[in-house]
Amino acid sequence: MNKVYLTILILLFGYTYSNAQCTTENSIECECKNSDEIACDLLPDITVSWQWGIGDYQEYPPGEGLQDGEINYPDNWFQITPEIEAMGRIRVGARTPNIGSGPLNLRGADKDGYRWMICYDSGVADTFTVYDPDWNEPSYCPDGSSPKHISWQRIYQKKADGSMDFYEVMVGTMEYHPTHGHMHFDEWTIMSLRIPDPNNMENPLEWEIVGNGAKVGFCVMDLGNCSSENAGCRDDESVYNEGNLLSQDNFPNYGLGGGGYNCSPVSQGISVGYNDTYGSYLDGMFLNIPLGTCNGDYAIVLEVPQVMVEERLDNNYTWFPVTLSQQTGVPDVPEITSSTTGLICEGESVLLSIGAPNNTSVLWSNGETSETIEINQSGTYSVTVTSDEFSCPTTKTISISAISNPTVEEVTVCKNESAELSVESDYSVTWYDEDLNVVGSGQNFTTPILNESTNYYVTNSYFDNKVGPEEHQGDSDYSGGSNAIGFLSFDALSTFTLETVSVYTEEPAERKFILINEEGDVIAEHTEFIGFCADEPQVVTLNFNVPEGNNYQIGTDAVFNINSVGGENPQLKRTGTNGGLTYPYILEGKVSINKSVYYGQGVNDSGGDDYTTYYYYLYDWVISVDPIECDPVLFPVTVEDCSSIEDILIDMSVYPNPTEGKVKLNLSLETESKVEISLNNSIGQKVFHKAFGFISKLDKSFDWSMLPKGVYSINIKINNQQTFEKIVLQ
Repeated sequence: MNKVYLTILILLFGYTYSNAQCTTENSIECECKNSDEIACDLLPDITVSWQWGIGDYQEYPPGEGLQDGEINYPDNWFQITPEIEAMGRIRVGARTPNIGSGPLNLRGADKDGYRWMICYDSGVADTFTVYDPDWNEPSYCPDGSSPKHISWQRIYQKKADGSMDFYEVMVGTMEYHPTHGHMHFDEWTIMSLRIPDPNNMENPLEWEIVGNGAKVGFCVMDLGNCSSENAGCRDDESVYNEGNLLSQDNFPNYGLGGGGYNCSPVSQGISVGYNDTYGSYLDGMFLNIPLGTCNGDYAIVLEVPQVMVEERLDNNYTWFPVTLSQQTGVPDVPEITSSTTGLICEGESVLLSIGAPNNTSVLWSNGETSETIEINQSGTYSVTVTSDEFSCPTTKTISISAISNPTVEEVTVCKNESAELSVESDYSVTWYDEDLNVVGSGQNFTTPILNESTNYYVTNSYFDNKVGPEEHQGDSDYSGGSNAIGFLSFDALSTFTLETVSVYTEEPAERKFILINEEGDVIAEHTEFIGFCADEPQVVTLNFNVPEGNNYQIGTDAVFNINSVGGENPQLKRTGTNGGLTYPYILEGKVSINKSVYYGQGVNDSGGDDYTTYYYYLYDWVISVDPIECDPVLFPVTVEDCSSIEDILIDMSVYPNPTEGKVKLNLSLETESKVEISLNNSIGQKVFHKAFGFISKLDKSFDWSMLPKGVYSINIKINNQQTFEKIVLQ
């Protein structure tokens, strides 16, 4: 592989760091991973970049994707059999940054100058050594084959007095590459095609393997560095599309190792803040896809070996999604359609439909087999379509999200008091009285004075009216160049009004915002003075009416910018590659912001360059939409008379007492109250009970002659307060 020209550049670049006081000879200015320590092992931390991988892969149909050399290497280097040659292929590149505090230094001889080798010609591993510190002596196994060469990792140690020391450990093996003409560290990149497990997205190494790749050996070297955002060096690569981008300033020991490791068998490695890259076009950079693998969604998982001494061994892998389209065919099935878009209310019925082709069968995840199903619960639904014409089925999925009803607990208050009603909700809350008149909003509501039990109602509603990044992110603020200008490209899924956007700038001036249709015509514009708003945005009211259509662009007027800020560049903040962008930004049924369009030298007829790694100027779009309003939920309020029983009970008489069983009970109450009567025997058992509802007077006779003789207690309950009267049955 031709890495020579890059090596020269790296050597020149690395020379600028040679006078720093953090070198493999001097540790005065080197920092330990734990900055409180003054002496430590300066360990590497090797990761593998998803950003590089997803930008450097290509799928091939069965029987294609191998290079002639990969098939015809001496001794069948990649073990290509006719069965493997017939498979499909994915060629994929890999980039491996060192984000640790020390260099990775792999050496072909130990510190005493001895090369250690392994031969397998006798059927078992046989190790032997040769004193050859500069690798001048050829070495062969007894049968004439090339041996494996044991690698030594040199680990540098910062000493408290500012000196640098090192020790070495055996880690892995090297092998001579027959066409590159130099030594490769074995199994530097391990590639696999896997099926993501939605229940275990945390560990892609446990996902089911569909196809394996060559365990590619690398000549480990400083091929590039982490000095720019596009280098793809991140603090954590183990989760796709996550991890913070790193640059030179993130590495206190940047360049430790020298920045000039190359393919020498004596010493290879990756300096701190540097990376090695093998492009997908290089031999061995492929994954085999077994025959019969169905087209669909998979993941490529890349690993680097866990045989080295590092700061971390739990981040030596990455993954990124791929969609196979050139393998075994599947039925051509459109996406699932829903009778509603966006959020639904809890319990609301929704129709899901799949337009299955003729001569196919369907099976939904809930077990139904018709093309249209009715559901009333949120969740993810899938449908599998099978056809006799294809050996692979097609599965489509759709997620339905719902606004949950507010949680209600009945409230009881005393008469002539207000009730404090509250709910927990993530949405907008509205309160209604018994006649469904709006009486309040928010999670808490205080009723007026209540004299009787009543019902209130409460609803959740939601304005699903925002799209795009909420705020400017990252430390890359402005485009370079006075005439560099960007736009956002979007589709209007239906006619809507763009009410407001938010912008950021440190250069106060007027800007003219323009909306351009697919034909290139400006169909709406708005001019406004934008003040200093570096951190807190200025909200710009546009009220642009946008008809349904595709390929709109929105941004600023280039000519106006020249007069206002001195160039076509509007000097508004944009988000760069370290801003965690995730195009497209979609508001269902309304708008899809798909990409950015950038003109580096000013607007021209080229059409601009498309980017999904940049976002230009206009944040937090607010769209005019109707709120989603859910049905009211009953919130009962019980009102009780909490007056003392002495205040309510004017007169009470129980006679005769003693009695042979017949008892007359008279009550006279101050106000209408809830009355219950019960009779308990001497051991507390209730032998009689009767509720009379709300009354103000009671004149009632009871016949308890069938009860055993003895002492009983009449329990008179008035508005949840009680009084007792003992009687004797004789």
